[in-house]
Amino acid sequence: MAQFFTLKNNRFKFSVVLCFVIVMANLNAAVDHFSHPEIPYFDKEHLLVGGITGFVGIIGFGLVLLYAHSLESALRRIKIIRTLVAHVHHV
Repeated sequence: MAQFFTLKNNRFKFSVVLCFVIVMANLNAAVDHFSHPEIPYFDKEHLLVGGITGFVGIIGFGLVLLYAHSLESALRRIKIIRTLVAHVHHV
């Protein structure tokens, strides 16, 4: 899973995150569909809970991906600085 955050293919990341968010948003309605078949799948409550869950999921995944991107950027800068320091130190 750690490799997922370092992948360069942003379309793949977006697709995987979108699939997770869709599953998260529909989970309440899907569980209720089997445990309470008398409640319609597109009930107001399911739409509200699913919408909020999806929104929170998008925000959460977005923050994780943003943090992973900043860590990658910091690691790149550290590698550059280490090579410069090693080069200056040997001269």
